[in-house]
Amino acid sequence: MLSNISVGGILLCGVAVCGFGEVLPEVGKLRLGEQSWTVRQGAPREIYQREDLKALRLYGWPDGTMGVLPEANGQWLFFSASATPHTVVRTVGSTGEPAGRVDRSRIRMHGQYNYLAGGPVVEIEGKLYLMAHAERFLGSKQVFHSSLVLTRALDLGGNEFAELGPVITSAIAEGESKSAVELGAGPMVVHGEHLYVFHRDRMPDGAEVNLAAARVALDRFGEAIRGGQVPAFEKWFEGEWREAGVGGRSSPLEPGNPLVRWMDVKFSPRLGLFVAAIASNRGLGGKKVDLRLIVSRDGLRWSDTCWLSDVQEELFYPTLVEMPESAGLPGRFLLYHTASRQGGFKRPENMRLVVREVELRESVPAGGGG
Repeated sequence: MLSNISVGGILLCGVAVCGFGEVLPEVGKLRLGEQSWTVRQGAPREIYQREDLKALRLYGWPDGTMGVLPEANGQWLFFSASATPHTVVRTVGSTGEPAGRVDRSRIRMHGQYNYLAGGPVVEIEGKLYLMAHAERFLGSKQVFHSSLVLTRALDLGGNEFAELGPVITSAIAEGESKSAVELGAGPMVVHGEHLYVFHRDRMPDGAEVNLAAARVALDRFGEAIRGGQVPAFEKWFEGEWREAGVGGRSSPLEPGNPLVRWMDVKFSPRLGLFVAAIASNRGLGGKKVDLRLIVSRDGLRWSDTCWLSDVQEELFYPTLVEMPESAGLPGRFLLYHTASRQGGFKRPENMRLVVREVELRESVPAGGGG
């Protein structure tokens, strides 16, 4: 496990992750129109090995993107799925030891799911919402039809959640695909007057949409919640927000629709950017899954890719955490992810939790000042 230091009153995983504040090595650039950003990255560090997770009784954790919230005392709340269905693993700790204390949050569900767990969180009007990844098994647990189900915390600490209902489902009907229909974790971003959800999709003809988005206006979100209704999201399709979140079609956001196995998306007010960390196959072979980074000003038009890794194993379930302003490290993120030599459905048997530090700096053209 990593040691911790305090920066600006916030506990961070410190010297073990490139000694926060040091200059990180440059690994590439991102380009979007006439703008570009330099990407720097620290060495990946293992937080928990398989034996550590076993000792903590965390099987297959995390089993998706984590929701992360800072607490006033310098600690952090982490919400995540695990390989155990119908639960949320709620942990409290520092960024260097996220499972300092392990709790279990229950989801009161009314839908019929073989698996329901989460996941990404967001606070709206003082209430905590968690996006749960739901699956119905179609013959076996390896052939499933997933959906994104919104839940609401029943207390301020997120100790128990209640299902509100599905908000994102694929365009292809359940049972129409012979392979798994995977929508991802559904990371949520509050930006401007809307709540965005990023996801994958499958079209009625079976075509994959690897990076898609849906959104709902915050005032309509609040009206739906107060009225006991499920908020109605609209998917981005052919240049407009015009398809229903439940069953509607999506258009791919990345040029060329490159493969997305899993993703996390955050908006950085300091950078004015949506930042996405993506797990994607690099080269041939399904077990070789690497991480890449992309950015966007509006969440719709995305940059080219900067690869962050080139390994002979599976790196999966990315989670981005932007460093707090008090740390004095603008443009820096912690990127958590799992690492597994076998991957796939054997991932829980041998996975580790890894963190790496990533920095984004806008490049200034020669003679551009700044």
